[in-house]
Amino acid sequence: YAESLNNLADRGTTVVGVHPVGHGNNPRTRGVIRLDDIVANARDAVDWAAEHFDGSLVISGSSQGGIVALLAAVDAQPRVTGCIAHNVLLPDLPESLSVTRLPHWLQAHYSLLRRAIRVLGDLVPGLPVPFGFYLDPKRVFTNPAEQREFLDDRRNLGSYPLRLLADLLTFDTRPITSGAIKVPVHVLASTGDPLFSYGYVKAVSARISAPRVEMVLLDLPMHLIFVAAPAQTVAALTEVLAKLR
Repeated sequence: YAESLNNLADRGTTVVGVHPVGHGNNPRTRGVIRLDDIVANARDAVDWAAEHFDGSLVISGSSQGGIVALLAAVDAQPRVTGCIAHNVLLPDLPESLSVTRLPHWLQAHYSLLRRAIRVLGDLVPGLPVPFGFYLDPKRVFTNPAEQREFLDDRRNLGSYPLRLLADLLTFDTRPITSGAIKVPVHVLASTGDPLFSYGYVKAVSARISAPRVEMVLLDLPMHLIFVAAPAQTVAALTEVLAKLR
């Protein structure tokens, strides 16, 4: 995301990028990473930014970070004035299965599947699940070169502990859907995203409860828009930020 973040900074926005625990430049922890840990990292970053910089503060995230941004925006007012989530996921929707590699016929047994995943996450929380097992790389990356760059970067994780994946598929969505978010939410999405379909993102956006929820659509045929199309994505992001200041 460096190119997009630097591009955004060049346009006059102060940017604070976060490497969650166990990710990126952080040491590899021996404990099992939980979704709550990553959300706590985001909230800590909000507190740090509020203490070090003046002006309005907007929290944003892409892909999995979009989920984290929404959860971190819960009860984040007055420090946070807006949330921009690139793609969102509410795991209580059976259609969420479409994001994964699991067969679509499992939607008919979705409640049972989620319970089973939660139990397995408790039984073998540290079991490493390879990235390609639960997501189709061809739907994530725009081209083979982009995929190789990700896989060859030692800072990236090739697998996630089962407990974290269980968290992502079973977390409580009520804070997002019950009005606990008190700031405007903008959902950034690409119409041709092969991983998070426009129909799915639209359905999730309709369930978000916030003072204002808007979708910002980019006519792009890829998932990682911040990586593959930084100029168009940052231009759209800048327009949204202008509304939230």
